Amino acid sequence: MKVFISITILLWSLLPQAMAQTPRAYETAAVAAFAAKDYYAAMKYYEQALDIEPDRADLRFHFADAARMFGALSKAEQSYEKVVADQQFKDLGAAIYGLAMVKKTLGKYDQAIFWFQQFQQQEGAASVLQDKVREEIDNCEWALEQINHPDVTIQIERLPEDVNTSYSEFAANQYGNTLFYSSFRNLNWKDKHYPPRPILKIMELDPNGYAHQSAAFNAPFRHTAHLAMSPDGLFAIFNYCDYEGETDIRCELYCSRNIDGTWTQPEMLPESLNFPGYTATQPNLVSGTDGTYVLYFVSDRPGGKGGLDIWTATIAPDGSCTAAENLAALNTIENDVTPFFQTTSKTLFFSTMGWPTLGGYDVYSSQKTAAGWAAPVHLGLPINSSFNDLYYAPQADNWAFFASNRIGSSNLDADACCYDLYKCTILPLNLDATVMSEMTGESLTGVEFTLIEEGQNTATHFTHSDIHSRWDIARDKNYTLVANKEGYLPDTIAWNTTILPNDRRFVKRLYLKPDIRLAVATYDQLSDEALAGVTIRLF
Repeated sequence: MKVFISITILLWSLLPQAMAQTPRAYETAAVAAFAAKDYYAAMKYYEQALDIEPDRADLRFHFADAARMFGALSKAEQSYEKVVADQQFKDLGAAIYGLAMVKKTLGKYDQAIFWFQQFQQQEGAASVLQDKVREEIDNCEWALEQINHPDVTIQIERLPEDVNTSYSEFAANQYGNTLFYSSFRNLNWKDKHYPPRPILKIMELDPNGYAHQSAAFNAPFRHTAHLAMSPDGLFAIFNYCDYEGETDIRCELYCSRNIDGTWTQPEMLPESLNFPGYTATQPNLVSGTDGTYVLYFVSDRPGGKGGLDIWTATIAPDGSCTAAENLAALNTIENDVTPFFQTTSKTLFFSTMGWPTLGGYDVYSSQKTAAGWAAPVHLGLPINSSFNDLYYAPQADNWAFFASNRIGSSNLDADACCYDLYKCTILPLNLDATVMSEMTGESLTGVEFTLIEEGQNTATHFTHSDIHSRWDIARDKNYTLVANKEGYLPDTIAWNTTILPNDRRFVKRLYLKPDIRLAVATYDQLSDEALAGVTIRLF
């Protein structure tokens, strides 16, 4: 089975030295490598053949296909454009389609739409790809709308070089003071394949910034990845995986229990989760009820909607588990991957190719309610990009880790590869309030504010002596602000924080009218007692 994040990042930088120096030999090797999904090797072989026969449009087309599949997008774009310029190329429609897909992944949505439309004219209405192309055009038009509204409260930082390498890092989570993540970085594991292939290991970064392998979980000659630890620290689930053929990887879920500070020997979870012959990967573990754990994971097992789907099951402390249940409300016929459930918000974050995306995998969220799973919500830019964005894992309400191969990530060959770890921080919104006298236009001090958030049972009260008052507020909320000052009538203003100003600052101005009231009392002239029920007329 293909592990989506691994196929295009098998970082083989060497080619066999004893190659025959003929275009036919290179071409034959390229075809075999492409069929084995070793797109990097296929790209290199086609490149060698083109060095000898640079005018062959068919070689250039196949080189572009291999480069696109590997992720060398600039090379693919340039080569497709050269092929498309040759109107006599026999497979022109396929070249135009490939160029359109590259343009989309590069975030050049206007150009992608143009080339998808050219494909429609080239292929005709009978093409089996026509429905797909119409969907891609709609997707590009949607993406054009999205890029005009980036979330200005999101700050993205690439993790430092002691974590990210020239290989791929992903699946980061912080347990206590230690960061755990998965990394393709080890070539010295006695792999008999030539060139040697990398192997996945779970890495950890301690508070002093020293990265080393987590020996408690890693197997010496198997991929080890995707560590998911229970909130109580007593239960861990992770993957052992193996190469199948040249590039495919199949994974199984294993568990280990923490007994008196020592992790037990890993045990494979039962077949109800590890369906024989299929992959089970990317676990996420949260607390359930009565000491149980809720597991979310990804599998291509039968019974899903297609490709990789998200599944869930309940696991007892002894490792026994219920049957896996497909999250049909969220899954699509495309790949749906990297689930992470945030307990505080009751929200599942996942990446998908089946819902509208900016290109590649995008991060979505869905809140779990009493009625079921809410409609998935796209997290927008800058969390999502036109590249692959995966493994979104909130570590607190205001920050998360995720992995991406977006521009700025490590590259091993031209613009291709690799996945790096990023930190996403949600910056606070500010409310700046100024209160003016409606009569004089002067700023007032000593105003008492009441800030009310819709849906909350309590209000927040502030009294500020300064002319300007500032507070932090939240996104996607409805607020009401009331200003009071002795001797003035109150003023109220309401707004929501769905549409954000570029500086994340909401400026609100309130105006208070002087409270001018006439106090009148009526007394009996003889007794000097106050009288009630008197009619008073003001002339």
